[in-house]
Amino acid sequence: MKALFLRSTLFGLMACTSGETTDEPSETAETGASFVFTHSEVQVVHISATLPFLTLNEASKLVQSSATGCPHVSPTADDRGLIVTGNCTDEKGTIYTGEFLYTSAEIGNAMIFDFSNFSIEDQSLTLSMNGLMTLDLDTELLESGLSIEMSDSSHNIQLTATYSDHTLGPVLSISEFFGGRAGSFSSTGTVELLDLDRFSLTGTFENTDLCPQEGDDVVLIFEGERGTLTFIENAESCDGCSDWTDGVGSGQICLP
Repeated sequence: MKALFLRSTLFGLMACTSGETTDEPSETAETGASFVFTHSEVQVVHISATLPFLTLNEASKLVQSSATGCPHVSPTADDRGLIVTGNCTDEKGTIYTGEFLYTSAEIGNAMIFDFSNFSIEDQSLTLSMNGLMTLDLDTELLESGLSIEMSDSSHNIQLTATYSDHTLGPVLSISEFFGGRAGSFSSTGTVELLDLDRFSLTGTFENTDLCPQEGDDVVLIFEGERGTLTFIENAESCDGCSDWTDGVGSGQICLP
């Protein structure tokens, strides 16, 4: 299974940068200069590149739920969409709160997810969404203007990411990429991470099925006020790690 962004591995990322595992900025052996970003901040930034796709997956599953189940799914008054309502606990112990509207756009061929403080809490993992996300069915592009809060207490990962003018896709190619098959997609726009920085993101992902452990050609560039953070994966290294640099220090984020 490829890449660092799948649900099964997304929350199990570990920093293996220069032997450091703390939250404090490290010093490079060569220059003694501190990194611009701490190791845990690097993890958070990396996760944010494709987090809306995880949200799309979770929301898409729920709109297909039974009307008598948890969360509750009911048609809108005009029958153009569905309302998914939480404030309940399902048979597996997953807690849902808030609600979201799933409906078609009045103009164009698109589906809209309108989240109103909707959250999913599953054991140590919590995912909360607020705002709009639009899936264009013609272009397969996922446009995000929403805030996503994610916490995983078992791995000490917590982030609040606010997306604006952010586009991710084509979504079918994302599924192909994550499945280890040939596919390419992009992640671009603005990502603001609470207590960290506001970034302009340009990211490209390509897989030609050369390396089974990571993307064959992945470049993510996050440009913010604190500096630029760049991630690279390629078939040449094929070590299951995403190499990163903040212009001062460098390291890797690897699968555990």
